[in-house]
Amino acid sequence: MNAYTPRQRRRYGPNAVFVAGGSRLSDSSPVGVQYNRLVIVMVYDRDSGEILDAEVNMLLGNIIDYLSSFFIGKNIYTDADEMARLVQEKYLGFSQKALITAIHTTCAKAIERTGPAA
Repeated sequence: MNAYTPRQRRRYGPNAVFVAGGSRLSDSSPVGVQYNRLVIVMVYDRDSGEILDAEVNMLLGNIIDYLSSFFIGKNIYTDADEMARLVQEKYLGFSQKALITAIHTTCAKAIERTGPAA
């Protein structure tokens, strides 16, 4: 088995915004044993809403990368339901429900704080 290699550090433009959201975890899930909350962090462009980077506090690096691929390139202002659908259909692991809640929490916070360009 190959060791997890962290992603390379990225540089973000002047319109980049960092947002974090989360949800409580069941103590019976592996992630819930390690962490009390499931947290999603996203970096997005304030003007376009495009998600430039994303990460989830999961235990295994390949899960982090896999889930991040559902978010990067999507629009934080308009694509919460699409991201939740991808998790529903393609992530059959522990904490699926908490992950969907965290997606909606994170996107709602971004809309509330920076909102889509009018």
